[in-house]
Amino acid sequence: MATCSRVLPNGDCLVSIRHDGRTRVAVEGDDPQQCLADGALAFSGRWAVLKRGDATANPLHTTVDAGAAMSCSFEGNQVRLIGSVDPAGGLADVYLDEVKQLCGIDFWNPYHLQQQVVYYKNGLSNGRHTLRVVALGSGNPLSRGAKVAIEVVQCSAANGSAGFGAGGGPTVPQRWIFGYPGRQEYVDSAGNAWLPATEAVIRSGNLSDSVTLSWYTAPRRQFVSGTSDPVLYSYGMHGTNFTAYFTVGPGTYHVRIKLMETRLVDPGKRAMNIDINGAPVVRDLDIAATAADRPAERVYVGSAKEKLWAGMNCAADLVFEGISPKHGVIAVRFTGCNGAEAVVSAIEVGPGPGGKGATPR
Repeated sequence: MATCSRVLPNGDCLVSIRHDGRTRVAVEGDDPQQCLADGALAFSGRWAVLKRGDATANPLHTTVDAGAAMSCSFEGNQVRLIGSVDPAGGLADVYLDEVKQLCGIDFWNPYHLQQQVVYYKNGLSNGRHTLRVVALGSGNPLSRGAKVAIEVVQCSAANGSAGFGAGGGPTVPQRWIFGYPGRQEYVDSAGNAWLPATEAVIRSGNLSDSVTLSWYTAPRRQFVSGTSDPVLYSYGMHGTNFTAYFTVGPGTYHVRIKLMETRLVDPGKRAMNIDINGAPVVRDLDIAATAADRPAERVYVGSAKEKLWAGMNCAADLVFEGISPKHGVIAVRFTGCNGAEAVVSAIEVGPGPGGKGATPR
């Protein structure tokens, strides 16, 4: 599946191709590009013409004279100049719609190569434009000459669109446990299978082991209040800033985030924010207060009068519905507030509604 992952200011875009476990990938589709006929290119000054052995190939036009020029008109919103480069390549200025471009063309290269894109311009208004290339009669300090070599001009009037491609992504529920070290999937009390989370990104520092630094690979609690599945809350991932990426197909999804607080610190030192696809969904979250369903409150338990906060070691689920993927992905980002660490135990992403969740506090 190919998706447009980022639109660039010049109208072009970066394209991501996802293979979804496939070992062979084929990119198909009509090529909207057009090549101008050689007769549509006007040459002034002295140019040498080299005809190719292939009768269908455009001839190669070369010059070393300052002021020798090639000009043409084209229809579209983008243009490419194809030429040859070699150790004797020279310099040329480029004019688009009679406006001199800030960067010209250098036809120098340490090796001789044909059919190279030596200049391109995207993001033009869809209409008629002119292109002019003027040889300078000189080369860069490394060049052995001043040769300008032009093969063909390509143009296109296509307007692309970002979509999900022919295959799309999975639309079935995906369930991950963060930090879970088990080799087999975990099946919860409702019969749902949970896999170890792997598509998560965290910046842990140079030459560091992100697993060691950010995964709770040993259970934090054997018994978790408010759940029949303590395994879904006992493990987890923690850090000041990390993101989980779910690849999905077109549709509307819910995101269920499973949390548990075990840290014996003040609420301000454990608060975190959650964003989904770049949009804020929770700010300054206190997991313990959310699990207790009341503002942060100290409680005393046990004969030793250990100080705890209400809602600690309890399961808390947050549910967000009506989530649409962005370029085939649902990205859930966790950020600690004021230098604190964020934490997550497990996440479920599935189609349709996700059921009842706790009220964030």
